[in-house]
Amino acid sequence: MSSEEEYYRNFLLYKFCRGNSLTKAAKNIWPAYGDVFRVGKCQHLYNKFCSGNFDLENCSCFGRPSGVDNDVLKTHHISDAHLTTEKFLKNNVF
Repeated sequence: MSSEEEYYRNFLLYKFCRGNSLTKAAKNIWPAYGDVFRVGKCQHLYNKFCSGNFDLENCSCFGRPSGVDNDVLKTHHISDAHLTTEKFLKNNVF
């Protein structure tokens, strides 16, 4: 994460903790810095803050969560590094 992006995330967290709405925070950040921080990303961060998650490091995860258990994948990969996706899916139903 670049230092500029980290600054914007911290700025939005600060505004959120002060009780500012997303609209008010956007009005403060966009005139000064332009459209460097997209509306969708701001909305995603505010929704994340509202749910109680204040972690600023892992903010780039959009979309649905993975339905695969990563520990199972690692175990199979360690036991057979040449295992193909097709063979793995035949043997393991998720």
